[in-house]
Amino acid sequence: MLVTTCLFGVCIWGNVELRQEFDPVWFLPTDSYLFKYIFAREEYFNETGARGFIFLQNVTLPENLPQVDELVSKLQTSNQLHSIDAWYSEFKTYVNLNFKAGKLKAFLNIYVWCHFFVS
Repeated sequence: MLVTTCLFGVCIWGNVELRQEFDPVWFLPTDSYLFKYIFAREEYFNETGARGFIFLQNVTLPENLPQVDELVSKLQTSNQLHSIDAWYSEFKTYVNLNFKAGKLKAFLNIYVWCHFFVS
């Protein structure tokens, strides 16, 4: 009875210590481009995470600039992101320095400003 109780206790302890792991990279061929990319990213950039992108569609620039500004502001204040490289921030600085437009209220000149900003 004592041996059975001890064996039962060891089995319970072993079950408690079990952990489950799964990594889909295990199933990639080691000579594949994707495996090499993931391995290099984790080796050299493991603390900064993965790069992400945000694409906008059905946006009319003059009317939707306040919403773009709000989106960029929320992303910049987020503590989940390492860095933000938004075109709008640089564009806003460029327009305010070169055209003295304040908060980009003069929407009639937006296309002219974009032309000068890009060129």
